[in-house]
Amino acid sequence: MSEMHLLYAGRRRKNPFLMQKSTYDEILRICRCAADLGIRKIKLTGGEPLVRKGCASLAKQIKAIPGIEKVTLTTNGILLAEQLDALLDAGIDAINISLDTGSELFKKSSET
Repeated sequence: MSEMHLLYAGRRRKNPFLMQKSTYDEILRICRCAADLGIRKIKLTGGEPLVRKGCASLAKQIKAIPGIEKVTLTTNGILLAEQLDALLDAGIDAINISLDTGSELFKKSSET
């Protein structure tokens, strides 16, 4: 069981819908429909997207959808170092690192 699972499992138990993961095919279908409706920017987020295998490949496939202009990612950064090159090769447009307010890094960065 991963450290992230232990940290966030309690939050997911409150909403059983959050326990279900969409397949990449489902995500791509939603992105194609969104593009058809005029949506031009997609953000990969929710839990920790880098935990799922092939996140960079998914980003690349989304970038290839006609009409999609920008694909970004929000991550807690724990797995970013090992996947950054693949994400850049996939053409990811931006990465937002969201720090957990309970983390030591957040506490040190917010000291005044």
